[in-house]
Amino acid sequence: MVLLFAISKFKDRNFLSLSGGEKQQVHFAHIVAQIIPQDDQLKIILLDEPLNFLDPISIIINESLKRDFIA
Repeated sequence: MVLLFAISKFKDRNFLSLSGGEKQQVHFAHIVAQIIPQDDQLKIILLDEPLNFLDPISIIINESLKRDFIA
């Protein structure tokens, strides 16, 4: 997940030192890691403004991942 979400730069930092957008990226990776299908059960995520406070590069990465998971 660290490489997939391009959050490797945060792995050695204290979570409290991350900016709001950086924390949001870490949380999103955490959520996706928890719902990746490990069986045939359908998993659904409801997100309320998931891209707020993210920098443009992170938005592009997350949009790409969203397309991959929907497809």
